[in-house]
Amino acid sequence: MYKYILFATLIVSIPFQSILCELKDTETKLQAIITPIDMLYRDELNSLNQIPIHTNRIKKRSNIKTKGIYITIWLKKNTQENDSKHQVIIVDKVYEAETNKARMLINPYIVVIQQDEVLESYKLKYIKTVNSEAKEIVFNKESNSHYPGCYADVKRSICNAMAEVIPVQYSEGFCCSCKMAVNIQRQMNDCQGQTRFRHVVHGRNALLNEDIETLISRMVDNIDSDDEMIANDTERSSSGTYKKQIRGGQSCESTNTPAGNLDEEYRFHESSHCLQFSDLWYNVNKLESTSYRHSLTISIYEKYTMDNIVPLYRKIISNVKLSNNNKNYENDESTVQANYVALTFGDDQYYSLDTNSDRLLIPEKVPLIVKHLYPQSTDDPKKYLILNANNISTKGDECNKAGVSYEAFFKQSNRCGVKRSSCLNNQPSHLWKHDMDAIESGVPGSYFLENFVAFPQNAKVMQKVNGTETLNLHYEMDYTSELLIHKETNYNSVLTTSNYMRYTL
Repeated sequence: MYKYILFATLIVSIPFQSILCELKDTETKLQAIITPIDMLYRDELNSLNQIPIHTNRIKKRSNIKTKGIYITIWLKKNTQENDSKHQVIIVDKVYEAETNKARMLINPYIVVIQQDEVLESYKLKYIKTVNSEAKEIVFNKESNSHYPGCYADVKRSICNAMAEVIPVQYSEGFCCSCKMAVNIQRQMNDCQGQTRFRHVVHGRNALLNEDIETLISRMVDNIDSDDEMIANDTERSSSGTYKKQIRGGQSCESTNTPAGNLDEEYRFHESSHCLQFSDLWYNVNKLESTSYRHSLTISIYEKYTMDNIVPLYRKIISNVKLSNNNKNYENDESTVQANYVALTFGDDQYYSLDTNSDRLLIPEKVPLIVKHLYPQSTDDPKKYLILNANNISTKGDECNKAGVSYEAFFKQSNRCGVKRSSCLNNQPSHLWKHDMDAIESGVPGSYFLENFVAFPQNAKVMQKVNGTETLNLHYEMDYTSELLIHKETNYNSVLTTSNYMRYTL
């Protein structure tokens, strides 16, 4: 229900009496005492001749020249109210501060108010674009009968050739040998010593030999991996190699090299590891600033009767819109002023999302020819992703985060000693699938926007405001605002109180 903090008052019904007029040429200010009537939108709001208001008839009347009636309305929207409703407020009784008297108006005013939904709005600032799911592609002698061997340099890289990408740093991928010492030596050189094994090699102060190979291999057994423990078929043989290369999966026992134009035969037994991006990308947005949006529309009518029978309504103002961004109104004749004041917001402001840590990921459109492969590309704000900023790699140099890129993939620790697809967890497509599975299982998800907020019923979720993309959500807390109306009433007579009044509910 809409709630009002108002003076309590009653509809007044008076039996017909002879009217006596007392003219007074004084000026005074009258503060309205208003009667709220809650009603849903009905046909009577269009015609206004069906509103159940009875004309007040009284024994005595005083014609008082007034400066105006001041109406103060406190409007409170409850958390359960998501729809827009019309409110009708009757101003038929006023309070005269100078005489400390309550008086009745001959012609009541009817104020019709329609409040819009309260929104919390977030201005979005684009940060970067991240891929939906970067996948590892492996080439080796067993997966390709024409495998040319692994060349991890920009000019000859099979990764750049197969993906048809413009070579950039680290896009050449890396090679994985059956000898762990070779892999570590390469990674030491590639990543400027940024591996878990630098202290071993430097501490021994020796070249990579059989002793170092054994020592490193023993460390690999105890190292933490992104995936499960290495399968039994990757156990090392007595020669210090593996039956199968841990990441590449190629046989390490076969040393036969086919005749061909290989520069170096050992390359044929190494696997090529490449990073391939999907056709779907997400735009990462920071919640730059927040605000509340609330508006209402007011119309004011003056009610009078003809022949004491037919109720008529004179329009004072109609469909005037006020909001926290458009707070003041004055008509052309300067006889009506209205002001909007938001009372809810102080130090304890409530927002559904954390502007400091939350990031909003919005999918881009994909070509129609592949759209069926990416159901997450549908423009459905409920399925936008909310991620903590710590779970996004803004530079693309961190593993297992949204935004993982060539650099993170290339520099990952112990890259040839862990299972395939290590470093590529927690990407947007994984999170999308996680929450879709949650929906099917009937349990709450963790990443969809709909898990954190309430969506508006009568407003666009995504909207451009002054050229800035804006996210609009339903404000879930109680909201109180104040409406101040000043109406000049020089021609509206004021009735004095009388013992002849009869009060009815």
